[in-house]
Amino acid sequence: MSIRCGFLAILVLCCAVSMVRAGEDEGYFLPLKQKGQLIWRGRVEGDDGTWYDIRIVPGYTPPARYGWRNLKQAGGNLGEYVGKKKYADMWDTTTDCFEWAYDDCLADFAVKGSGRAWKKYFKRAKKRVDKRVFGWWMSYPWAFMQSTVDNVVRVPVGLLGTAAGTVWGGAVVPGYHLANSGVKAVWNGGVEGVALPVVGVAWNTVSAPPLSLVGQRPAKARVDDFWVCVVDGPAPLPEPNSDAVEVIAEFGALLRSELEPLDDERRAVDRKRDDEIKALNEKRQQIREQAGEDVKGILEREKAEAQRICADPVHSELVTSLGRTGWNRTRIRNHRQAILDQLIARGLSREEASRAMRLLIDHPPYAGAGRPGDAPKTDPVRASIDVVKEID
Repeated sequence: MSIRCGFLAILVLCCAVSMVRAGEDEGYFLPLKQKGQLIWRGRVEGDDGTWYDIRIVPGYTPPARYGWRNLKQAGGNLGEYVGKKKYADMWDTTTDCFEWAYDDCLADFAVKGSGRAWKKYFKRAKKRVDKRVFGWWMSYPWAFMQSTVDNVVRVPVGLLGTAAGTVWGGAVVPGYHLANSGVKAVWNGGVEGVALPVVGVAWNTVSAPPLSLVGQRPAKARVDDFWVCVVDGPAPLPEPNSDAVEVIAEFGALLRSELEPLDDERRAVDRKRDDEIKALNEKRQQIREQAGEDVKGILEREKAEAQRICADPVHSELVTSLGRTGWNRTRIRNHRQAILDQLIARGLSREEASRAMRLLIDHPPYAGAGRPGDAPKTDPVRASIDVVKEID
């Protein structure tokens, strides 16, 4: 009761203040037309034709229009269940998941990958046997151990990926596509289409009548761009009816008929662009692969030439001296800066010195086993870890 009395007192006080100020400002109160505009639209048209939007007064038309638009959107969301696009998208995504699960994970990674692993490790073993390296008779047992470790890791991972892809494609993807339209319909219809408009109408019922009674005529001098904003042009157009939609559809059909040749040309250009980009990417990949093969061949020739230089009697004294000081790859890297400084001091530019350093590291003059500790040791556990790192 006390709250109601306080509200009435404030309303009476506002009316009294308005009456007093009305004597100082002729035409202070809103005329009947503007009162109706404020209550119905939440906007008022000034004497100069300018429309003023009163933001704290939603009006009845805007919430109703907003609610109807979102209710139609909710209907469109539910209509997705009887359309083709939802199920086509669901099928495409599910198919991608199954392809990844069975083609990539199971067939390629687990099954074919296991075969590739056995072939790779036994091929290495054969090379060791053919060269009769130290302990060559252990090559095939070692290759069997490496291949087994590869399969022990590869097969479970591939099966896990297959199971995950199957569950994702068979349950998660269909569940999402079957539920998302309903969720959107609940939000657009229940919240945006009903709840918010009802709140707006309720607030307008409370706020608009008192403000229409005591509010003053709008003027640009009293616009604050927060509660009161100037609206460009007339009030918003009403939602189009079925006749208006039919007319715009007719115009769209006319555009399609008249402009179809140009649209076909544009689509042809797009297809040509995509084909050329695809061909360019394929060509780029071929260039990369060819360049890799060329570099590999050059490095092999470099290695052979470096070995020839080391075996040349002309350089025997220099090579013997290098052997006594143990200049292997690790030692060269550890003294990189000192060697670079010495190369520059011999008259080489910085770029030439860097290139010489690269050759020294790639083709060290003391490329034997090195001193104890230079070469990394191995054992079945370390070899198994290396096998796991190589799985792809």
